[in-house]
Amino acid sequence: MGFGFLEQVSFDLLEEYLESNQEAASWGKRVSGFRENALFQDYHGLLTFRKVQPFPQYAMASFMEQVRGGRAKFDPERVVLTAGATAANELLTFILANPGDALLVPTPYYPGYESFLHFEAILFS
Repeated sequence: MGFGFLEQVSFDLLEEYLESNQEAASWGKRVSGFRENALFQDYHGLLTFRKVQPFPQYAMASFMEQVRGGRAKFDPERVVLTAGATAANELLTFILANPGDALLVPTPYYPGYESFLHFEAILFS
């Protein structure tokens, strides 16, 4: 549905990470979880990655607090990580609009909008 391609994955970085975090790859069970981890994105984080500390949401919340100079607090339980802008836009569309709703999108627009708006049966104008 989006425009991400697996061919763009930096396999050298993934291999290095998975070698040092074998519990994330399920290699301890002699069953590789690589396909699950590379091809499926759960908005709450993959179960295998949740075992690795710290959770990415906690790291992101801490980072954002630093960026804001401590003037804002971020609850890691309310941080949602996506695999890019397309996934974030799609998620926001599904949250903000219901099937049958109409959204006005000015042109020119990002072509990804059309695919997930039609998928959700939201009128696209």
